[in-house]
Amino acid sequence: YELLDKEMNNVFGVTVKVNSANNNKCNWLKILRNLNDDSGYKDVRLELFFNRRKDFRGNYEKNVRGTDFARGIISWLQKDKKNIDYVDDLKMAYQADGSDEIIELDFLKNKVVSILNIPLVDRKVYRSADYRFIVGQEFNFYLNNGFTNSES
Repeated sequence: YELLDKEMNNVFGVTVKVNSANNNKCNWLKILRNLNDDSGYKDVRLELFFNRRKDFRGNYEKNVRGTDFARGIISWLQKDKKNIDYVDDLKMAYQADGSDEIIELDFLKNKVVSILNIPLVDRKVYRSADYRFIVGQEFNFYLNNGFTNSES
């Protein structure tokens, strides 16, 4: 999430659905909580589509409010890693810094399981920071290559 938050430059679409069965279990993103409370509906689903207008140089115009909203969702997910478990759907279409390519990201459809082999016989006492580093390395590999080290 931290990499995505930093690299995200422009957002073209956001889809998010939170199941209200999880209403008391998670600290909802404020805008979703307000929709749930005001509408009285059981589930809250937002689908936001933003213009893909180009400026006079042929670059996509930056959507500041949409990008801020998407970053708000990412911050909400960063705040508590359990929040992703309460989301039924989460998709974004965005551009990364320095690229004209539009990236379609489906957070839940693209869930990938990585199998990490951490040797425990090298006489090293692992700290939680060591585990976070190893997992972070695998996650960066996945983000850069689109597959995990455990796939062949």
